[in-house]
Amino acid sequence: MAESSPPNADLDTDELMHLALRANEQADTEKTIGYLKQVLSAEPNNGMALYLLGAQHAQMKMYGRAIAEMEQAIEVEPNIPATAHFQLGLLYLTSGAVPEAMMSWAPLDQLGKDDALFLFKRGLVHLIQDEFPECIENLEKGIAVNILYPALSMDMQKFVDKARAAMLRPQTPVQPDAATDAKAPAGSPGADLSAYKPEADD
Repeated sequence: MAESSPPNADLDTDELMHLALRANEQADTEKTIGYLKQVLSAEPNNGMALYLLGAQHAQMKMYGRAIAEMEQAIEVEPNIPATAHFQLGLLYLTSGAVPEAMMSWAPLDQLGKDDALFLFKRGLVHLIQDEFPECIENLEKGIAVNILYPALSMDMQKFVDKARAAMLRPQTPVQPDAATDAKAPAGSPGADLSAYKPEADD
């Protein structure tokens, strides 16, 4: 009896990536992860697939696996989107690994002082240091200029709300909650992968 071929065996990695994006749009996590793993089976160092797989695992609250995959994605893909550095830093932060978060966010300094991700990063750094007015100022500036990732602004608004609450109760430390704050924001990989569709061939 002839051995059957695995599903989608005749599809190339670009086709599999498109299928992963479509499955994600349909909120089919199982298929999304399956397609991404097929890409990685053929191309183990496909940075974008690693990144998106890490984002899926972050949504599933599998934070250790998500961090490892995003770390590998950044290592193998020099041109990874800046959101990868931001998301990895956020995962580190919510895991209590502040030095690692700061290192992951360092490349965001190159984006410029008016970039939303840079402002979000600055706001979260101020939050770590219990500098709540500065945290709120930077996060709100980032929200105001952020047009690419609307749901990310919603996530950052949660940090603004926490900082405002901490100002009313200064004895209560603010700690980002991995269960609520480390999910991949829409517009960055995970919740909405449409921003990372593979470019069409020239």
